[in-house]
Amino acid sequence: MREDEHRKKIVQTTHHLIAITQDLLGRIWYVRKIFNEAENYPLYILPKIAASIEDRYETLLERDAYQYLPASCVDIITRISGNIYGISIVAQGIANITTANSMTPLLLIPDIITVKSLEALSPLFIYFFKSSKRENCDTGGASSG
Repeated sequence: MREDEHRKKIVQTTHHLIAITQDLLGRIWYVRKIFNEAENYPLYILPKIAASIEDRYETLLERDAYQYLPASCVDIITRISGNIYGISIVAQGIANITTANSMTPLLLIPDIITVKSLEALSPLFIYFFKSSKRENCDTGGASSG
């Protein structure tokens, strides 16, 4: 692959990862909002939102991105998997509770899972964003595949 094509592929991949990470952050913030204001939102939508977060997260695990990412980013992506899948487990549990008794108050929904996910995703987003702004598209030490 020529140098220009290689650099172009890095930029395209980085911009794609920025969009995915930004979308994940938005979806997780929305779940957090639902957790914090449960009385204002229909809780039956949580499993669907959680499934979409899982699907979006799995996009970060695709092979193409890894050839351009430094080990620190790969570590972040793999480290947050428990938090991402934990959102689905909590969402399904809430759905089961509300299905069994729709009048059950859910005012104290644990928020730690979304907080941990947001904390972990933020540096990843910052890395992708800074990488996209670099004029020379330095791969940060990642192999060039």
